[in-house]
This record gives sequence, C-alpha cells and structure tokens, in this order.
Amino acid sequence: MATITDAQKGRLWGIARDNGYTTGGVFELVQDYGYDAPKEVSREDYEEIVRVARDKVAAEEFNRKANTSTPSTERHGRTCEEEGRSLPNRRTEREGGRQLRDHRMK
Repeated sequence: MATITDAQKGRLWGIARDNGYTTGGVFELVQDYGYDAPKEVSREDYEEIVRVARDKVAAEEFNRKANTSTPSTERHGRTCEEEGRSLPNRRTEREGGRQLRDHRMK
C-alpha cells in the first residue's frame, strides 16, 4: 500500500491547521482511520481524511479527544522496548552526539 507524498502530508497539515486542528487533533484524526501518524496515511484514504480535516466541528471533537486520550503505550498495549526498538535520548543528543550515535549503532 503506497503512502502519501511529503507534499500531500504538508497539505493535510495545512488544511487541518487552517480549520482549527491541534497537533494532537491531527493524530487523533488519522488514528481514527487506523494509522499511527499522518506520514503513514495511504493514498486511498487521503482524500477522505482531507475532507474530514476541512470540517471545523470535527476539529473540535478530535482536539477534545486528543486532550482526554490515554498515553500511546496504553492505547496500543506495548512499549517501544517491547517491540524491540528504542527512541533516541534527546538529552544525550544535546550533550554529545557521540553517545547518541553509539547508542544507535547497538
């Protein structure tokens, strides 16, 4: 399944922002279609998601849902460690890139 292009992703974000979506609201919108993030949206679902992104009433609902939703580890039932991957430590990245690069190579 082909995902949307960077230009389409930018267009989706722009339309959503123009209609009152918060960042959390956009993520809730795409999660409603079964995606974890906007970059994962398929080309087949793109136009429908954009149509909903134009709806200001839907924006209020998704923004409200984003403010009351549970953390992603509870929503998905697993952590990054359980999936066998890790996230970069932003503090380490700021204090010295060498430690971060070493971490990623493991």
